[in-house]
Amino acid sequence: MDTPIIILGSGLAGYHLAREIRQRDQDVPLCMLTRDAGHFYSKPMLSTAMGMGKEVDVLMSMPAEKMAQQYHMDIVTHTEVTSILPQENSLCVNSLHSGVSEVMNYRALILCIGAEPRIPVLEGNAQADVLSVNDVYQYQLFREKLVNKKQVVLLGAGLVGCEFANDLTRAGYAVDIVEPASTPLASLLPPEIGIELQRALERQGARWHCGRTAKSVDYNDDAYSVMLDDGSSISADIVFSAIGLSPRTGLAAQAGIYTERGICVNEYLQTNLPNIYAIGDCAEINHWILPYIAPIMHCSKALAASLLGELTPAAFPVMPVVIKTSAYPVVVCRPRNMSDTQWVIKKNNHDFRAELRHKDHQLVGFILTGEFTKERAELMSRTSVI
Repeated sequence: MDTPIIILGSGLAGYHLAREIRQRDQDVPLCMLTRDAGHFYSKPMLSTAMGMGKEVDVLMSMPAEKMAQQYHMDIVTHTEVTSILPQENSLCVNSLHSGVSEVMNYRALILCIGAEPRIPVLEGNAQADVLSVNDVYQYQLFREKLVNKKQVVLLGAGLVGCEFANDLTRAGYAVDIVEPASTPLASLLPPEIGIELQRALERQGARWHCGRTAKSVDYNDDAYSVMLDDGSSISADIVFSAIGLSPRTGLAAQAGIYTERGICVNEYLQTNLPNIYAIGDCAEINHWILPYIAPIMHCSKALAASLLGELTPAAFPVMPVVIKTSAYPVVVCRPRNMSDTQWVIKKNNHDFRAELRHKDHQLVGFILTGEFTKERAELMSRTSVI
């Protein structure tokens, strides 16, 4: 077999790239390596499945064997890459089942290794019991832990935290949300819009502890006790952390690949080392981390073309983010550079239509909530990328 393009990681980035390559070339050798079982699933559904009544097995839409057939590639599961040898264009890999190690050669290596949940710094005897979800396998454990439980303490009210709060309350769980900022989604939404999201989730059953941080978690008498920085405590059956993700950079850094917050790549998704690329949640594209689905789609198209001989930069159009909070739907589109801009906000009852205007009056972003979300396409057509 000819030396393959090796895709390291079986998340959305890896599978989208494989699809784009196969749309252009049916014959170039492809190989995917993954630490897990390699099942294809829709990661955005992890934060909506309970409210929709979906079980975990429904989310795994296609096993690795069928994905391998569909994209005519080898998928090597339960395998860990222990080191990258860039001068030899090779990898040292180890089977997590058999323990057997081997060296694999590549013509190009694409790092699609994602990010990992940040670990909250907590005191107490149960800090190791705090759960996080960043893939379907962690989600499966989370769902198993929830059986016959009712009370959840959720740490963090960013995008993932708010979506899980919405899903858990919709499914009938009692949820206490601990958030250091004064309003949810503080990095994305102006306070007056964040407050409306907070109230909507509150009406659905969420209890808020904004401006607070968790200091310790202990397990006693069949329940967890989460102590906050004001001395108050919350009782729970489950403690769930959604305080953010950190791109996986260790493997790349050990190989001499430049890393900062993520794995550093240019507009062609190239690292500083030849024949090694990165896309998805692990990549930092010209000092910009884009942890959403739309950028993955655009990066996959560009990188597939480049790998097959047509050097193509990743170009990003207007890419709004749909926040899956059915209690209060929100669409956010913000530019990379917020300097010299200001929000022009219109409110109708509880719903907002906020336009982000540059100092030259150019529309460069927007936020839509509730009924105003229907105007997304129209605003996208008028928004400029800066």
